[in-house]
This record gives sequence, C-alpha cells and structure tokens, in this order.
Amino acid sequence: MACDLERVYGSLVAQLPESPDSEPFALNESILPLPPEELFSDRLRGYKSYLQRLPGCRGDCVDIIAPRSAFRHLGLLALAVLFHESNDRATIHLTNPQSRLKHIVIRFSHPTEPLTGFRVRPRVLGYVPSEMNHTFSTEEVGFSAPVLRLTNLSDVQRDEEDWTNRDTLNGIGGIYSTAEVAEFLLNFGRSNAAWNQAVIPANGTLFTSEVRFWIPEQWEQLQTKLADFSSRQRHP
Repeated sequence: MACDLERVYGSLVAQLPESPDSEPFALNESILPLPPEELFSDRLRGYKSYLQRLPGCRGDCVDIIAPRSAFRHLGLLALAVLFHESNDRATIHLTNPQSRLKHIVIRFSHPTEPLTGFRVRPRVLGYVPSEMNHTFSTEEVGFSAPVLRLTNLSDVQRDEEDWTNRDTLNGIGGIYSTAEVAEFLLNFGRSNAAWNQAVIPANGTLFTSEVRFWIPEQWEQLQTKLADFSSRQRHP
C-alpha cells in the first residue's frame, strides 16, 4: 500500500504510548514533521450519505474507514498543521478505488500576534492515552469548534451538479478543538482501544457534516447486516 501519512508520521506513531499509565508524551513542532501540502493514501477510504436530522431536514454524513494506525497518523497530521505556522493546510488525496470520498483537507488559520513581545507559542500536547468516549465532545462552540464540511476541492459549488459531486471533507477549527480532535483520533487509533467506531457530531451551531470513523472489520460487519436486512425486506 502507498501511504504518505505512514511514510511521514509512521516512525513517530511507533513511539506513541498505548497505556493510560504512561508518562505524558510531548508532541510539539520540534518533533512533529512539517505537514506536506499534499499527501496520497490508499489506506483510508470514505463514503458520503445523509442523516435525517428533522422532518424535511437532512444533513451530510461522512464515513471514513481505515486501520487503527492510520487514524493516529491523521491525528498527528492535524497537530502538525496546528503547530507549524509555515503550512496551514494539508490535503490528503484518497487513492483507494473503492473510496467515494476523494480528498480530506485539514486547515488551521494561524492567528496574528499584533502585540509586540506577546507570544502564545510554542504549543505542545502532552499526550497521555485514555479510553475515549465513543462520541467526540468539546466545550468550544461556533467556528471555535470543529467545522467539518462536505464540499469539493475548490470549495466552490456553482450548480446542482457541483453540489451532487462533492467529494472533499474540509476540516477546520479553533486552537483547542483542533488539538482535541487530534487527541480523539490518537486515542481511537490505539491498538487496544475499546471502541471500533467513533463519531464527531455535526457542529451544534453550524450546519456541518457528521463524521464517523470505522475500523475495516466493523464497517464490513455493518454492511453485511444492512445487506441481510435489505434482502429480507425484498423477500419477506
């Protein structure tokens, strides 16, 4: 398999602790490789669908399927975009032919620091593995919370065809929520994690996408159950 995520962040993932009893592992820009502007990976695949949120109101839903280690790679990439001011955007091109999602864009708008002598850097995440909740949560709201949108690579839809053919998950958030999402993915990617599926709900303030993460075995098990249910409905 060809995966730039693994090539760039694989050696660091191999050093990450797995146990909640571990000492904090300091992740900062000195040890996180600079995020490439473009990466290619066939280890992740994604599908898009809809969720019925209210009567007459549907929202986008994106399912991402990958081995556990790939979610840790993704978490480190999010941290790298957050920590390195020289590159505020990374685009992963999904090359798995089964994937209906073709791109994942991770962005962070680095704030300007107009006050002379005032600095909030360097940033660091003292990562300690923990047994995550199945559902991501944050106290951040609005644009400070994760904003995950199904769009296209140009992030412009001129007509209904552009809207129908959206194939890009575009993610941005505030400082704290970006770090929280990264930690969420690092914990989900642990080899001994209890959950086989996790979800980042749609932003409560903005009409954004719900994103669900699956390990391949759990995803295939779900598809088998859905196919069996559909067959019984057609042939009662």
